[in-house]
Amino acid sequence: MSKMRVAVAVAAAMALAGAAQASAETYLVDGVPTAKETALTAQGGCSAAKTDGPVPCFSSDAAHNTAEREAVAKGETPPGWGAPASPSLAQAILSGTAKAAASRGPKAHKSDDCSLTDTHVWKDLNRGGIQGWFGGYTYWQWHSEPFYREVTSYVASNYWHPYWRDSDTTLGGGALYDAAYQCREVSSLANGGWNDRFTQFRGA
Repeated sequence: MSKMRVAVAVAAAMALAGAAQASAETYLVDGVPTAKETALTAQGGCSAAKTDGPVPCFSSDAAHNTAEREAVAKGETPPGWGAPASPSLAQAILSGTAKAAASRGPKAHKSDDCSLTDTHVWKDLNRGGIQGWFGGYTYWQWHSEPFYREVTSYVASNYWHPYWRDSDTTLGGGALYDAAYQCREVSSLANGGWNDRFTQFRGA
């Protein structure tokens, strides 16, 4: 093999290794760098909001809640959130005080798991397929892949109402879906004709 071919082969191998390393550094499961394909299967899901840094994922909801409460207790921004919790929200989270569930929206019912701080989402019906979650964003956030236009079921946070939009081009634009519940489960957004529409999220 010529020196040129060897150099090309080495460069290609280094590029592949670098890409694999970059992928591993992009997703964190319980704080540990993990390949994207593996991270997306984590039982606690990954943040569904786009981020400039590593995407936080968790091995379980318990690990997620623990990391979140530890950050809140320190006054830090919890994993996957846009900002630290407000004083009132921090107090509610640390004391475990959830707001009362609302009763609006398409065929929703009170969730059998009302311990969630963040709004959890799934790509398939009835909490099926890849799981993700949205943290405490009080301003519009683009969905990340693979949740862009692919949210089909969800369980709302105890602490804020989820709001959704469907514009592909304008942040805060498009149709507004006022699926405003707390501690509520929607097993099929098809009941409201809303499956696979959402591109943006915020909490209020």
